[in-house]
Amino acid sequence: MPPEPHSPARPDAAGGVAVVSLQPAVSPPHSSGSSPAPSRRFTREDVLKLGQANRPWEFVPVALAALKIAPEDAALRFLLAAAYARLGLGTAAREQIEILPEAARTDRGVQTLAGVLGSLPPDEVTVEERARVCRANVGALAGRNPERGGVDLRGSVEKWARGAAGVQCFRARDGNVVVRTWGSTGAWNRFRDDVGEAKGMTLTDGAAEPGDAGRGPADAGPIKPCILEGMDPPWMFRRVLELMPPGADRYRPRITIVQGDVDELLDGLALADLRAALGDERVRVLVGPDASERLEADLLARVDTQMLGPVVSLATVRTRIFPPVNAIVQEAAAMQQREQERLYQEVRSVYTGRDRPWWGRRYAGDGAKLRVLIPTCRFSTYIKHSATDLARAMEAAGHEARVLMEPDEHSHVASVGYLRVLAEFKPDLIVLINYTRANLGPVIPPEVPFVCWVQDAMPHQFSANVGRLQTDMDFVIGHVHPELVKQFGYPAARTVPMPMIASEEKFHAGPVDPALAARLECEIAMVTHHSETPRAMHERLVHEARREPAVGRIFERLWQRVEAIALDPMTHRGSAELRAAAVEASREVLGAQPDDRILTLISRQYCLPMADRMVRHQTLEWGADVARRRGWRLRIYGRGWDRHPSLAEFAVGELAHGEELRAAYQCAAVQLHASINWLLHQRVMECSLSGGLPLCRLKRDDLANWLGLLVHRLIRDGEPAACDLNERRDVFLGYPTAEDAEAMLYAATLQRLGMEGSWVQWVRPELYRQVRDQMRDEPAAVELAGTSLLGDLADTTFWTPVGLEKLVERAVQWSAWRRDLSEGIARRVRDGYTSGAFARRVVEMVGRWMGDDRRGPDESGPEC
Repeated sequence: MPPEPHSPARPDAAGGVAVVSLQPAVSPPHSSGSSPAPSRRFTREDVLKLGQANRPWEFVPVALAALKIAPEDAALRFLLAAAYARLGLGTAAREQIEILPEAARTDRGVQTLAGVLGSLPPDEVTVEERARVCRANVGALAGRNPERGGVDLRGSVEKWARGAAGVQCFRARDGNVVVRTWGSTGAWNRFRDDVGEAKGMTLTDGAAEPGDAGRGPADAGPIKPCILEGMDPPWMFRRVLELMPPGADRYRPRITIVQGDVDELLDGLALADLRAALGDERVRVLVGPDASERLEADLLARVDTQMLGPVVSLATVRTRIFPPVNAIVQEAAAMQQREQERLYQEVRSVYTGRDRPWWGRRYAGDGAKLRVLIPTCRFSTYIKHSATDLARAMEAAGHEARVLMEPDEHSHVASVGYLRVLAEFKPDLIVLINYTRANLGPVIPPEVPFVCWVQDAMPHQFSANVGRLQTDMDFVIGHVHPELVKQFGYPAARTVPMPMIASEEKFHAGPVDPALAARLECEIAMVTHHSETPRAMHERLVHEARREPAVGRIFERLWQRVEAIALDPMTHRGSAELRAAAVEASREVLGAQPDDRILTLISRQYCLPMADRMVRHQTLEWGADVARRRGWRLRIYGRGWDRHPSLAEFAVGELAHGEELRAAYQCAAVQLHASINWLLHQRVMECSLSGGLPLCRLKRDDLANWLGLLVHRLIRDGEPAACDLNERRDVFLGYPTAEDAEAMLYAATLQRLGMEGSWVQWVRPELYRQVRDQMRDEPAAVELAGTSLLGDLADTTFWTPVGLEKLVERAVQWSAWRRDLSEGIARRVRDGYTSGAFARRVVEMVGRWMGDDRRGPDESGPEC
């Protein structure tokens, strides 16, 4: 920075008071049609004070206006030169010094400033440089498919370049580019702090839009698409890119650039290398005299999606489109609203009057071909593939299925999109992953059967209001957490636990291409995107809870408690102890018992995910240690592992879902699975169906789940044969182990695992009465025990590094042993855990409920 200027002696001719009237030097970006800012009057004293206040962007336009009135004012001209110097605009500063009278140029302050100017780097952005940058950016646009936003402006560049030769551009120290007509020294075509203006800009929605049906009410919602009018200068475009980064879920919000004049667009493209952004398909460029018509057409083509969001219009645009951007956006919003209302009425006319007896007849028809709608999300790899796999399974079962998904990575489906497919397809059943009908609002008719397939614990599910809104047309299936029924009022009659499933079509044990096998073969592998370390995850969750400081403090207190439970899951009862830790930490912070909603959110959004991450990373550290010692290859597939502090050396990137993933399962001697949750996981199923061997981290909860199901069956099917008292005189009823085959298997498994079994299974009389009271003449509930899926746990599970090493060694050395275990697990998966089996169960569950006229909407109903 140059030194503070020393004002030279002012010639007498510069005396008097100059009064300047002009608009502020900087105008904010505005929507089309906004009014110009009012003018302000300055005295010469005001101008001099402003020049000495180190605010050069404000001062320069004021000084230039004053010098038109008093061109002989040497003090003012010196301050102008110093302001240019502060901005790094050496050319303009030297020009002002050269205009000074000879006597003023000998002044010490002027000479000091002249010396500083000699050290400044060149500031002119030459015509040749601008043309080179412009051609590169235009090439990036032209290189894209026109159907995906590409536009070829290469034929316009030469004409633009001839016109560009008539202006000079200078780059300031802060990145701004100022423009003037060639050779002009007293006037600027553009002299603004556009960079500073862009940095201060925030995005707000520019238009109302019918609701986004793809998100639950508890979510903040996706970033909405943005329309930017004007590219010259390009700093606002860069700011929009900064404010609209691709999401962690790979959603890439659309950015539409609108420019009425091609030369203005090229002016902006000449000032910065924007090739990476312009090559991105989420950036659309609509340029030319017909830009308004093309913008309108583009919005109408996306009426089924969330098409409207922030609108930013640069103040520097010289040729605005007509009709203006805001008018086009407002009309598009109105049109979308009209279309939504029309479709809503059409859907109502289809479903009004379809009650349970109507659906009972529809489902009971011999060979009824049902229409099944499966909305999904392309931004979640597993959810997207789960939905498409279920659709194929429904079609294989003789039904007609349709998947509703975002058309591209730059869109979210709006209510109009849901209503359109409902009106056209007229589904008999809707299956949606992780969201209930209540989460979507009124877009889904209350008369159509709706299945929420729970795969993940999400905050919006744990709501008493959502539970109350469940009707006799609503079903919940999948990872049904006990709190949903016990605390939040979901009807138990239509809430059915089911594990994750695998596609028998995609995952099979057929041969793998030799080249693919050579690339993927290894001794140990794990497929997971959970690369963020537990500590980083903890810090992120605390940061995300900053709007509720008490929640963040609870998370801080939970860190060590969760770690103690998670890293020794054979000692601790994971889910029960994690919930108890959540209660204890909440009481300490809140000073009172937390309500069910807060407790569930803390348990499901912090305790369980954090414990799961800790178990997963600890297990991978075990695998890494043994791989290093034994010279085995460990491959970790998934996003972000190349940045892990201790496991990056094993990162090999992501796998394409399908054949590449199937091959990776098959070509590793073992695939590791580690989770604080149950063993019934889709990766275990996919791996075995593919001919791979999943080795699972065993937990105390896994054995407790098996034992619990065993005891319930013993109570249901027989009477106790023994009775005993403990030292406190508590009564226990006993079922001899030797009299039941599964009880014998359980005891033998414990012994093979190095644990102590029992000759009798003891139960409390209260449990006995509870189970007996609940017995009905209905089909038994699905028994969800991952231990039964895995077969002999001594061969398929581990809980120490030594146990892991022994099993890997056996799989590496004994291919027949590995093959037999894999085939056994795959056989059990095919018996009941495939997409086809799931599709049949869903249809049977809904059909049975609809066809049973004896039941009221709140009575306990059949479970599949």
